[in-house]
Amino acid sequence: MSEKSTRKGERLVSKSIRESTKSSTDVNWRETKTAEECLSHLCLSKHLSDISFTFKDSQNVKLPAHKFVLSMRSTVFETMFYGSLAECGDTVLIEDVDPETMKVLMRFAYSDKPGLDGNNVLPCLYAAKKYVLTGLVRQCSNFLEDSIDSKNVCSIHEQAVFYDMKPLQDICFDYILEYASDTLSSEDFLEVSHMTLLNILRHDELATNEVDVFNAAVRWSKNYCKAKKIPPNAANEREALGIALYQIRFPIMPIEEFDQVVTPAGILTNAEQELLYQFNATKGSSPVGRFINRERCGEVVTIDISKYTLSQYQGKRRQAYYLQIQCQYQYDNYGGGASSTSTNRLSLKIRSIRGAFVKNVRRIALGNASVTNYKTVGNKITFKYPLEMAVGGTIQFHSNDTEGSCSSEVIPACISYRIDIQEVVNGRNVNFVQIPAGMESISFAKC
Repeated sequence: MSEKSTRKGERLVSKSIRESTKSSTDVNWRETKTAEECLSHLCLSKHLSDISFTFKDSQNVKLPAHKFVLSMRSTVFETMFYGSLAECGDTVLIEDVDPETMKVLMRFAYSDKPGLDGNNVLPCLYAAKKYVLTGLVRQCSNFLEDSIDSKNVCSIHEQAVFYDMKPLQDICFDYILEYASDTLSSEDFLEVSHMTLLNILRHDELATNEVDVFNAAVRWSKNYCKAKKIPPNAANEREALGIALYQIRFPIMPIEEFDQVVTPAGILTNAEQELLYQFNATKGSSPVGRFINRERCGEVVTIDISKYTLSQYQGKRRQAYYLQIQCQYQYDNYGGGASSTSTNRLSLKIRSIRGAFVKNVRRIALGNASVTNYKTVGNKITFKYPLEMAVGGTIQFHSNDTEGSCSSEVIPACISYRIDIQEVVNGRNVNFVQIPAGMESISFAKC
């Protein structure tokens, strides 16, 4: 046999061995994998696939899939593949979802691990809603909730409204109210709907001063005019605001700010300006027409409890969740500078409480009275109306709906610490005497 023939034979044997090894690997890929890992292995793989997705705007892309797996996760896919009007052929054209979003959706369908990020979460939310993938909708919602800040909260809120995701919508709106100063000055705010604008401006808990509210409303109206390609003059801006204009609390503005900021803007009529100047001149005794002269109560003072080290209080603890606060108010006895300390009839208005313990709370009691005007979202309790707590009073957080506070057998960390922390709130020296384990912060209303 010639040397040339020998080399050719060796190459054929080598090729045969490689193909045999590859075939063996392909056959045995599942042997060491769990069911979950097998499904993940098949995701976006041609192996055993019986359908492919093509895309209107990306005609060169073709994603392989498996009808049974997708149908197992989505009633929409089941109808698409096995219903009375099932798709014919082995390809399906997707017109309103891009290939990258479809890959994320399929990774969720095969593994529950979609790989969400800031760029794909909103397109994925749309696709998840379209294909009724409830678990992916939930993951998108959780991702968005964790990503909220003053720069994006308005756009996330609008998406939550569009997709009728009420819990996410409420979380966003609460954030807008609480961090109003930063949110209203963001570019994101300019894109909210008129209904959202109206709901924000009319809310008593909007936590910023009124001139900032007015400036934000003007910015929104100018952006609206620009989007509609109409001149951004005072008349058009007023028309854009509509009834939202009357939710701005002009009567409570300091007269200097009203004179320097509002009057030059020209959005109010001469008659309205005269009405508001008259209201100020008469110290609130004259009528204000359609305007609102009620103070907002949204501004808060937040005390960061987590910054304190509680290890020194480990031995001074009590079963159950208790919050006890004492405060002292310094005032001038005779007007001559001498001060006296009084704790008579003083109270603090609690707006919200954050902490890991919140997830265990089922009932709240202030003294012997049950508190009902609150809601819990994540690790935050928010009171619809500020909870007025008298000096020395105690709030007790219960982990069940009936009697008893909490059981250490059920919730091992259900304890409170005896502490000695002092902070200043609204001019008062506030002493925290007891706090629940896991408490992170507490916010007090300024009014």
